Amino acid sequence: MLNLLGFEFSSSIITTLVSVIVAILAIYLALVDKGYP
Repeated sequence: MLNLLGFEFSSSIITTLVSVIVAILAIYLALVDKGYP
């Protein structure tokens, strides 16, 4: 059970990090598309 919970917790963190990275990339690309260096 502990291993399963730990895996789910780690998976949740990874999913959150990926979501944050994608959001940052989207904002960065939007700024670059507007000509912001």
